[in-house]
Amino acid sequence: MVFVAACDREHRPERSSAVETTSIVGTSSIAAGSTGAYEDSLMDALFPGDTALTRGGDTLVELGGGSINDGYYVGQYRKNSTRYAKIERFVGYRPDGKRAILLTLLRFPLPVMDSTQWLMYGGMCGVNDTSDVNVLAIAVNNDDSVYRNISHAWRFDRAKVTLSEIPTANVVCWNQGGED
Repeated sequence: MVFVAACDREHRPERSSAVETTSIVGTSSIAAGSTGAYEDSLMDALFPGDTALTRGGDTLVELGGGSINDGYYVGQYRKNSTRYAKIERFVGYRPDGKRAILLTLLRFPLPVMDSTQWLMYGGMCGVNDTSDVNVLAIAVNNDDSVYRNISHAWRFDRAKVTLSEIPTANVVCWNQGGED
């Protein structure tokens, strides 16, 4: 499995699960509320690759994540067989000062992806060959410096705290060195 970015154990952000929020992905409303807050609280202790079992019997697997700029983060996890992404915002540090506290703003299920597809973000994608930190995309890794085979793309609107699917025709992502 490939991770675009992951936080290391020493500086891994903590998720804040105390606040319930609602966000829009396209035309679907997705609440980061009680179930999401409970899942976030379980995943708060997990590092990429770690697994937790919920009280309802669901399996959560932390897949990692990284910064998209200015205190915003993208995280990925799997709940049973469904892969999700979530956008979080930095809200402060724990009293020990070592770990960030992140507030989940929205979460959404990702389409089924094979081992050649990566969720890319943090300025690694853009429109019309211009990098844009607010564009997330699923790109096929073809070992080239530019990925043009984009299956899905979204734009995060920070002011409205929404994520909208955008046409993939002019979306590109850049290979940042590649990992496997």
